[in-house]
Amino acid sequence: MRLILQDYYRVSTASSGVQAIRAAMSQDAPDLIILDVLMPSMDGMETCMALKNNALTRHIPVIFLTGIEDQQKAVEGFAVGAADYIRKPINKDIVRARVNSQLRLFNEARHLEELVQERLTETVKAQGEVIQCLNRICEQRDYEPVEHTIRVSKYTGIIAKHYGLKPEIIEILKQASKLHDIGKVYLPDRLLGKVGKLSDEEREEMKKHTVYGEEILADGETTLMRNACQIAGNHHERWDGKGYPRGTSDTDIPLAARMVALSDVFDALTSVRPHKKAWALNTSLAYIRKEKNAHFDPQVVDAFERGLNEIKTVYKTDREKIQEEISQEKTG
Repeated sequence: MRLILQDYYRVSTASSGVQAIRAAMSQDAPDLIILDVLMPSMDGMETCMALKNNALTRHIPVIFLTGIEDQQKAVEGFAVGAADYIRKPINKDIVRARVNSQLRLFNEARHLEELVQERLTETVKAQGEVIQCLNRICEQRDYEPVEHTIRVSKYTGIIAKHYGLKPEIIEILKQASKLHDIGKVYLPDRLLGKVGKLSDEEREEMKKHTVYGEEILADGETTLMRNACQIAGNHHERWDGKGYPRGTSDTDIPLAARMVALSDVFDALTSVRPHKKAWALNTSLAYIRKEKNAHFDPQVVDAFERGLNEIKTVYKTDREKIQEEISQEKTG
C-alpha cells in the first residue's frame, strides 16, 4: 500500500490498531486511514469503532482493506462509520481512485465546516451589535454604571472557560450576559435611582426586573438570545432554592444563569452602589466561598476559583481597558 501511494501522498504506517489510534490522535493526524479488516489483537472493525467514538478522530475517513471472504465484515464496517472498502487482491489504480475520492470529499467537508464557522462568527458578531444597542437603551434607564455589565461579561467568560465550555459557547455567554438586567428598563426612576436601602415593597418591585427581562427576550430564536432570556429570568435564583422569581434550585436553574449569578454578585460586592460601599476583595471572596452550595452552584464556584488570577486581573487592572471599551462603543 505504501508503494502504491507514496509518490502521491505522505504515507505513515502503524503495526496495530492501538498504534493507529495513537497516530490519529497526534498533532500530525492523518487525513485518511486505511485499515485491514484482519489485524492481530485489535481488528479493523474494533479500531474503526474506537476511532468513530472519539471526538478527536471521528471526522477522519476510514477505508477498509479486505479479502473476498471478509466482504461481509466490510459491509458491517459501514455501520460503524467506515467510508469505503478496497477488495484484495489490490489493484493500484482502484486504490488511488478510492483514496483520491475520499480525500476530495474530506477536504470539501472541511471547507464547508470552515464556511459554516465563518458564518456563525458573523452571526454572533451581528447579535453582539444588537445587544450593544439594547445595552445603550438600558444605560439610559439604569443607574448602575455600564462598567458593571462589561465586568459581568468578562467574569462570566472566565468562569465558563474554566468550567470547560467550548470557545464558541463562551463567546455566546459573554454576549448574552450583557442583557442580564434588561428588565430594569420597565422599573421607575424613583426605584433605580434611590440612595439608601429599599423598603420591603420597593424590594419586591425591584425583583420584577427578572420577569420583565424574560418577557422582553422571550421571542428570541437564536442560541444567544435563548441564553440571554434564561439569564435575565434566572440570574437571581439560588442553588438552594431561596432565590427569585420562582425559587428554582440546583441544576433546574440554567447553567448560564448560574454562572452569571456568581459574576453579578461578585461585581456587586466589589463595586460602589447607591446604597453601599464597595467591599474589599478578600471579604468578597470569603462571601463567595461561604455561599458555595447555598447561593451558588459548587461547580461554578470551583470554576471561579480556577480562574481566580484572571478574575483578579479584571478586578484590579482591567478598569482602564473597560473605560476604553465604553468610549469605543459610544463613538462606534
